Amino acid sequence: MNQYTNPINKAKKQKMLLKTKEELVEILQEKEKRIQHLEELITEKMNESEKLIQKLEKLQEEKQQKASTSKIKYNKENSWVGKIITALTISEYPMQSKEIIRYIEEHDKEAFSNVIEKVKHLSPNLAKAVKYGRINKYKVSGILGHFYVLPQWLNEKGILKKEYKEREPVV
Repeated sequence: MNQYTNPINKAKKQKMLLKTKEELVEILQEKEKRIQHLEELITEKMNESEKLIQKLEKLQEEKQQKASTSKIKYNKENSWVGKIITALTISEYPMQSKEIIRYIEEHDKEAFSNVIEKVKHLSPNLAKAVKYGRINKYKVSGILGHFYVLPQWLNEKGILKKEYKEREPVV
C-alpha cells in the first residue's frame, strides 16, 4: 500500500460518512437516472448512426448503378452528331456550342485540326441533330445563345427537368 494518502479522498470519505442513509439513496438514484439517460442517448445515437450507414450504402449503390449505366465512352470514330450527343450524355448538363467544342477538343485533338472557325463548323451538325430530334435547343433567359440538351432532360412542357436545372448556368 501507498504510505501517502490523498487528502481529497480522505475528505470525501468523511463527508460520505456524515450523510444519512436517505441522502445516500437519493444520490444513488440520481446517478442511476443519469446513467439511464446516457444509455438512452447512446442508443439514440447508435440508431441514427445505423440509419446514416444505411443511407450511405443506398447512395453508394445508386452511384454505382449510375456509373454502370453511363459507361459511354467518347469515340473518335463517331459522326459529328454522335460526338455532340456523347458530349452531352457524358457531361450530363446543358451545354452551349463553345462548351461542346471544348469537350470534343479535350477528347479528340484532331477533330478541329483543319478547321479555322470551329463554331461555324459545328453549327450545321448541331442543326442536323436538332432537326432529327437527337438533341433540343434550350433558351436560358439572360444568356446569349442557346443551350443544347438531350430530349429526355425535358419534361412534357419542354422545360428542363429539376435534376438538370440544378446544373444550369446561373447569371
